[in-house]
Amino acid sequence: MSDDMLSKVKTFFNQHFSVASDSVDKEHELRLAAATLCVEVMRADYEIASEELKSILMSLQATFQLTVDEAKELLGLAETLADEASSLHPFTSLINAEYTLQKKVEVVEMLWRVALSDSDKDKYEEKVVRQVAELLYVPHRDFVQARHRAEAAIQAVK
Repeated sequence: MSDDMLSKVKTFFNQHFSVASDSVDKEHELRLAAATLCVEVMRADYEIASEELKSILMSLQATFQLTVDEAKELLGLAETLADEASSLHPFTSLINAEYTLQKKVEVVEMLWRVALSDSDKDKYEEKVVRQVAELLYVPHRDFVQARHRAEAAIQAVK
């Protein structure tokens, strides 16, 4: 992460969260890592559908208890970070170091919601979700169950 991007991330979280500690900073980094992975899935097919953006915002709000404005700002930071990223490794490494298997599966489910939100089962988006799941050491059974939960959640909204 570049110094400029790190500065932007810290500014965002200092503006929105009053407590500043190492554990809070780590949680903010984890949120940004998950959001950036969502952006990577969204961009995998080189088409950004409004449904995908909406799915990311809703997932960020629900998963991390953010307001609409906080989720939008986090998404903006994630898009900038995704522009600068050369691989998924920095994001998955951070998540691996800090999250339990259950939390990793939640991230994979978020990614599935993004990938499936535009009703287009794109092979490139699926490839990124699969790659992230493998990098997070999510067992195949959990990977498939996360997809089924994401599909059910999307159908329930339609």
